[in-house]
Amino acid sequence: MDPGNTTHLTVVDPNGMMVSMTNTITSFWGGTKSEVVGGFFLNNQLSRFKTIDSPANQPEPGRKSVTWSNPTLVLDQQGRAVLGLGSPGGQQIPNILSSVLVPALLQNADLQEAVDSPRYHLQGGVLAIEGAASPELRRTAADQGWKIRETERADGIFGSVQALKIDYDTGTVTGATDTRRDGGHVVRNVPTQ
Repeated sequence: MDPGNTTHLTVVDPNGMMVSMTNTITSFWGGTKSEVVGGFFLNNQLSRFKTIDSPANQPEPGRKSVTWSNPTLVLDQQGRAVLGLGSPGGQQIPNILSSVLVPALLQNADLQEAVDSPRYHLQGGVLAIEGAASPELRRTAADQGWKIRETERADGIFGSVQALKIDYDTGTVTGATDTRRDGGHVVRNVPTQ
């Protein structure tokens, strides 16, 4: 897969200060032209005004078009950041992130296990899945009237979650690498306070 045009990073400092940031330019270089003005890449973000036709997504001075970018921080009961994550993936970003948050936070899955879990997306009667559909899944989809779209991780349609987790009891930071796209993590276990 060619490199994408959306980047996510999560950073933690030695005191537990966490930043989760997603940046996108939609179509790299602004679509088919390679334009740079004043040191900035032009993009085609304005095209999103026509992508979703709703009163809340109409071009007006000062208005931004719809975005699905969702850099996320999870806080503990003391208000400390314990998990930071985000992903490229366009309109699937909320689904991508929930597919990691649910197992990591509600099912006690290891962060890497949650990131590695197979992803899916149901829209317009089409269930996109990673890999081959089992006979049971095919029967369930047929019963619901859904079509199945089998994808490979290399297709990159299910994002690339970049996540860091702080364990204040042990004073450690752990990360997870999503192999669906280029990315990775580096942790220098500096105790958090």
